[in-house]
Amino acid sequence: MATAKRPAYEQVERLISSTVKSFRRGYGGEWQELLSEAGEHYVDADNSYESDRARYSTWVRFKVWHGLLETHRTKCRRQGILPQDFSLNLNSVHERERFDLDKFLAELSGDAATMISLVLESPKRYPRHKRMAVVEALLGMGWGAERIVKTFLEIREAL
Repeated sequence: MATAKRPAYEQVERLISSTVKSFRRGYGGEWQELLSEAGEHYVDADNSYESDRARYSTWVRFKVWHGLLETHRTKCRRQGILPQDFSLNLNSVHERERFDLDKFLAELSGDAATMISLVLESPKRYPRHKRMAVVEALLGMGWGAERIVKTFLEIREAL
């Protein structure tokens, strides 16, 4: 375990307050109660910090956020809002299936495949206006507005 000089509480106090504010916005709760609990989680973060694994501020925010979340989950379970067997396993990382573009394109209509190809192969000159550039290219290819809208909707549904 690598140790390094750690900032004083005063140097991460704003980070902790910001974390509590974000948590409260998403999950509710009383400000003083959450801030007090966050202080307890800060102590845990400070005691378990290893400088070779993360920046100090990142570790503090992680431990405070997940500590508040675990307490919230426990309260919800006790109040019958969550099932008893619900668990928050922060250590497991689920392997997601890789996205296969060819398979995805094969499941779409020819129009949708053409539109996606235009998006993926278009020059990056206008990244903010890519949709408009694609629409202009399709209009130039003789597509009508209704066909373009229908194809955009098909792609949105597929995604």
